[in-house]
Amino acid sequence: MISKPGIFNLLDKLKMILQKNNVTHGDSFSICPRPNLKTGWRIPAIEKGVYLEPSPMLKCRFEYAGTWVNAEPGKSWLDLVELESVWDNTRVLRQLEIREKHFENSILSMVPKTHLSILGLDMDGREESYLHWKSDAIEPRIIQYYGGNENIFDNFYQFLVWLTTEK
Repeated sequence: MISKPGIFNLLDKLKMILQKNNVTHGDSFSICPRPNLKTGWRIPAIEKGVYLEPSPMLKCRFEYAGTWVNAEPGKSWLDLVELESVWDNTRVLRQLEIREKHFENSILSMVPKTHLSILGLDMDGREESYLHWKSDAIEPRIIQYYGGNENIFDNFYQFLVWLTTEK
């Protein structure tokens, strides 16, 4: 099991990389302080009214910060309130519908929305990253879509390592 300090160290590293890119390339970047997390908080699924238990790694992500603008290139990580607002956001719902119906074998077409949540969202590029809760795993997988490509990570730690490794 990856320790809480290990996750926080990678989040700190990602923050430093994004701050550097902001200065050197003019990429917009910001982290909103996390809202106060209530006891028993859960993560909104894509299916309206459904909430998923946060895994140990995702607890770290939401304890660290709320919204991250451009946490992934072009994608913002949403806070818990924004994830709930997806349920009534026709623009986001339309984007998800397009992914589900027109991208063969996309996670949305293969997994019930009760087992999925959004991690990152790019409304302009129409790209998303998803959290996929599997019944046989403690940590959800991350499924990332970029320009027609799909990357799958076994957990948030793997995803952070990939994001913070020079390519």
